[in-house]
Amino acid sequence: MKDNPKRLEIIKAYADIIETRGFEGASLGAVAQQLSIPQSLIFHYFLNKDDLTVQTAEYVAELCLHSYDRAWPKRGDFSDASFHTLIDYILEVHRNRRRTISPRLYFAMIYLLPRQKQVMQHFCDLTDTLVTRLSEALGSFAAAGIIRTESPELSARSLLCLADGILCYEDLTPPEARAAFVATQKSLFLQSVDYQPIVSA
Repeated sequence: MKDNPKRLEIIKAYADIIETRGFEGASLGAVAQQLSIPQSLIFHYFLNKDDLTVQTAEYVAELCLHSYDRAWPKRGDFSDASFHTLIDYILEVHRNRRRTISPRLYFAMIYLLPRQKQVMQHFCDLTDTLVTRLSEALGSFAAAGIIRTESPELSARSLLCLADGILCYEDLTPPEARAAFVATQKSLFLQSVDYQPIVSA
């Protein structure tokens, strides 16, 4: 994907159209019109619309993965502050990455999961990578005595699930109640991992 600027340009244009018009309005003709290119040029890079959709899903999954880069603890820093930075960032990851991946585009990809096996695979790979990395971080925080969890993997999956839940209720939660709602989700997670707050002497 990264080996050809024109291929990436087409993918980005397709993603933009999905975001604004949904999949129903995201035709190859619309992509060609937005880029002012002949539609036949798209077939030079993609077999058909399904192929473009799958490669766009791969692109979005890569963006999702990189959107967590700021969350991970710095090397060897498994302090209480680092733990809260990690949890807070992940719970708000969809808001933190709005400029990179809009919730509308993310939901469009999720909508395709049961309909496109290859799209499902890209997001399964994304989830597996995130769970592995998050499990390792939570395991290190457990070793540091900040949390207790018998299964860092299940704890990691629970945290990612809470983050998606916050996004799902974004438009259903009154703005003035949002902060309390997110704080409640964090409290539930902290209870699930038996968080041990650091008490100053």
